[in-house]
Amino acid sequence: MRIWNELMIREHPQGAGPLVGRQVRYLIGSAHGWLGGFGFAAPALQLADRDRWIGWDSEQRRASARSRVPEPFSDPARYRVP
Repeated sequence: MRIWNELMIREHPQGAGPLVGRQVRYLIGSAHGWLGGFGFAAPALQLADRDRWIGWDSEQRRASARSRVPEPFSDPARYRVP
């Protein structure tokens, strides 16, 4: 995580702003060094007023949260460059 933070502080126009809640961070590297990085942070998982307005019960909220993880990024080993 230290490398990711340092890379974001140095290269990202807005710095290494905090990722709140559950998060996953990826580094993109090559034989020439680090090429970049990106991260995903979870939205608020439990907002009672929102859930009530939408009509979600706790099971529906959990099902919705599971569907938000981008499938292509769920297995970073698939994207290793030789």
